[in-house]
Formats: sequence, C-alpha cells, structure tokens
Amino acid sequence: MIKKYFPFIILLLLHVAGFVYVSQTLNIYLKDSLEYLKLAKNLVANFTIYSGDLNGPILPQLVSLRPPGYGAFIAFAKIFSTNNLAIVLMQGLVSLMSIALLLKTINKLFKTNYSYFIAVAFLFFPSQIVYTNMIMSEIFFQFLILLFVYLHMLYFTKGKSKHLVLASICLCFMLLTKPVSLFILICYSLFVIIQISLKQMSLSTLMYPIIGIICLLSYQYYNYEKTEYFHYSSITSTYLLNYQLLPTLNYHSGIFAENPPQQKIDTINELAEKETTFKDYSKKRISLTVAEIKKTPGTFLWLTTLGVFNFFFDPGKWDVYEFIIDKHEAYNGALLIFLWIVLFFKLVVFSLFVYSLTLIKKQSPIFLLILFIVLSVALATGITGSARFHLPVYPLVLILCVLSLQHPNFRLFTDNFKQHSD
Repeated sequence: MIKKYFPFIILLLLHVAGFVYVSQTLNIYLKDSLEYLKLAKNLVANFTIYSGDLNGPILPQLVSLRPPGYGAFIAFAKIFSTNNLAIVLMQGLVSLMSIALLLKTINKLFKTNYSYFIAVAFLFFPSQIVYTNMIMSEIFFQFLILLFVYLHMLYFTKGKSKHLVLASICLCFMLLTKPVSLFILICYSLFVIIQISLKQMSLSTLMYPIIGIICLLSYQYYNYEKTEYFHYSSITSTYLLNYQLLPTLNYHSGIFAENPPQQKIDTINELAEKETTFKDYSKKRISLTVAEIKKTPGTFLWLTTLGVFNFFFDPGKWDVYEFIIDKHEAYNGALLIFLWIVLFFKLVVFSLFVYSLTLIKKQSPIFLLILFIVLSVALATGITGSARFHLPVYPLVLILCVLSLQHPNFRLFTDNFKQHSD
C-alpha cells in the first residue's frame, strides 16, 4: 500500500514544505496578486468586477483587467479565514487534486500506473510549487484545464453527453479566469468541427463550444455596459505593447539605438492617451502597436519561435529566485545545479512530447484535443514563453509523454517504471 502511494506522498510532503516556507516568509505576492485581491474584495463587498480601489477614481481598464474567476476562488478561500495564507493553502489542495486527477486520467487512458514518472516530472518542475504558494491564478487555471480534458476523456470512453455539458461549464470557468482561454476556445471549436467531419462526434456536439462562445460574449457585454467598449480584457493592449512589441524593438534596434525602443512605447502611449474614450484609447493603442510589429515581421516571428521553445524549456529560474528570499552564495550555487538538472529533464519531456506527435493520429481523439490545447497556449504566449505560462498545460504535456512511453521503442524504460509503480 505504501509503495503504491509513495510518489504521491513525496509530492504531498513537497507541498507541505512549500506552505511551511511561505507561512514563515509571507512571500506570496507578485504585482498581479494585489489586483486579484482587490478583485475578490470588490466581488464580495459590491458584487462588482473591478481590480482597483472602488473608493478612488474608477478607471475603465481596471473593470476588465482581471476576469472574475480567480477572484471568486480567492473569495471562497477567504470564507474559511481572512488570512491570505488560506488562499495558498487552498491552492495547495487544488494542486494536489490536479496531480491526483492526472494520475487517474493516465490510469484510465493507458490502464497502467505511471505515478513514479509523474512524481519525478513534478519534482523537476519547480514552478508548480512556486505558484501553488503565490496568489496567482495559474494553479486554479491548471486544474480547470485538466478537468476539461478529463471530462472529454469520459465522453470518448462512455459516450454520455452529460460529460460534454460539464466540460462546457468548465470551459466557461476557464474563460472567466484567464484571457488566454480565448485561444483554447478557438482551438476547441476547430477540434469539434474536425471530429464531426470524421464522424467521431455528432453534429449536435457543436453546441458545446457555442456555449463557451455565448459565455464569452456575455462577459464582453458586461464590460461594454461598464466601459462602453465591447471587449474581453483590457490587458490585451498592454500585453501587445509591453510584452510583444517592446522585446521586438529591443532585439531589432537595441536599447542604445538613436531612438530607443522605450521611447517608441512612450510615444504610442502618449498618442493613445489623447483619445477621449476608453474604447478609442484601447483601439488606438492596439492599432499603433500592431502597425509597429508589422514593420519588422521577421524579427517578431523569430522571437515568437524562440518564445515557444522557451515555453517548453524554461527551467523556471525567475520563478525560483522570486520565490526564495534568502539567496546567499552557497544556496545560489545549489539552485543553479538544480536548475540545470531541471533543464535536462525538460529536454527529455520535450523529446517525448515531440515523439507523441507521430502517434496521435492512430489514437483516441482525446490526444488531439490535448495537443490543440497545449499548442494554443504556447502560441498565444508568444515571445514571453516561460515556465509560468507552461504550468497550466504541463499535466497535458505529461499525458502525451506517457503516450510515447507506451510505444515499443520505450518499452524497457516503461517496464522499469511499472515495476516501481505497481
């Protein structure tokens, strides 16, 4: 019995250690955390979606800056305690639920136990523990994505439409948690259309992505009512400007150019601020940003490609160093060695992921759905690809890794894991 659950016990202890650490350091906040906390407070006090101080000037961009999903999660966690540590404690439970659900999904798909492989995979993925113990939406979002996939797996194995109904509700929660879900919705719609054309799904199943579209449009209408601008999230213009255009300009001309990139960013902001409405301000900001990106399409595409690779290979150095407060020299050396090991393991995971692409065609449609979700998030992240953005889909990548391990080419390796897991 102990041998069977040993990998999960190790991961449980790792989560406990992470929580004990932050309970001493209280290092659970990033810039985004404060916005989420304000959102949760406003949801409870005024039933209002707003990521700022309601007692100050109301800024339209703060209405749609953060969708309400994670704010609602925070509000739920604070029912049990007003201490913000209750949030990370709840996230620890959600993280463990995700791992347990991943193990259950793998067991149902492959009829075998890969718990040791999964344990190693999470031991060498430090971002999981870092964001479990920070007030950030990644862990909650990870669980929603995995639950969405699990429900589809049940549909493809049992053929019951109730699982698609639940999955569509889950999709709505995803859309109300992180804006990147828009790309998942697009790929999911494409997936359903493909499966209908292959007669793997009935025409009526098209209603399930439509439910997601209706949810998205409803939320956009809410934003329109509050800001007079029909849109999903105000973070879009900031993301394009500061995290897509700025790196492109830095790479193309350099920070010491005659006209430094930051000067161009400031100019775009100044021109946008001349607009009299939030709608015109946002559209001006986006249009000017896109126009600048179009001037150097080769550089932008190259950096996006590098970003996608970084999405898979980033060992999470920034995450770890942001999480750990006491960074004396000896500790830094040990961390550096650990991160090199993480990088090597990520190379192994990526190799298995790539190999799985050759196997998906002959497998259950669930694997194609998994691939679509992973690629949609990777491409949406673009230039800013990192371990943090990889985290929500990391369990899905591991499912595809196990698909590769099932192949006869990896049988010796697979049998070794089975002997330890059984």
